[in-house]
Amino acid sequence: MMMKPGDLFVGVIELFSIVLPGGLLTFVLFQKFHVFFLEGVALSPNQYWAAFLFFSYLTGHIVFMIGARIDVVYNFHRRARNPFVNESGFLCTSAIKKKFLSETECQSVNNYQWATSVLISLCPDAMKEIDQLVASSKFFRSLLVIIPLISGVFVLDDHYLHALIVMSGIVPCYLRYYDQRLKSTTRAYQYIVMLNGLGKLKVAD
Repeated sequence: MMMKPGDLFVGVIELFSIVLPGGLLTFVLFQKFHVFFLEGVALSPNQYWAAFLFFSYLTGHIVFMIGARIDVVYNFHRRARNPFVNESGFLCTSAIKKKFLSETECQSVNNYQWATSVLISLCPDAMKEIDQLVASSKFFRSLLVIIPLISGVFVLDDHYLHALIVMSGIVPCYLRYYDQRLKSTTRAYQYIVMLNGLGKLKVAD
């Protein structure tokens, strides 16, 4: 029986935000420190791959946890560059949410969480688009953590030009992270406004 993408434990967000960044960092660190970790140890090719996948997943989660702190910078930057205005999808979604939830319930879930929950239930195809944008934004957010570490490895080897070239990717990666993160929230709010306008969202009797 053919396996479907939904049968996999690793989804698109986990693949791009955890596994791939973790794999990249693991590869670089292995090239630099493999003698320290594997001196006198004989591993088969399958064991190498098992160890690589394990440490990629583990390292990826650590990178993801650190990268989450960058959201503070995004929030500050977003408020300065793209403030929510009276006609924004954010405020429209907030008004729509208040029709369905009590004041206490509104405080327990933010607009984006509510919007994505609605899309998962009513419009899974739309949620796939949001997931792709989220996966992309988190991938570049993780790169913002990995780039200084890889650059540091080059510095340890006295490859200063390589380190400078790697560090030059910081700004493009941040701009891409910002763009994809903003698009993911904006699209979620736009879908909620559209569904409400089409009468797809109704208060239960």
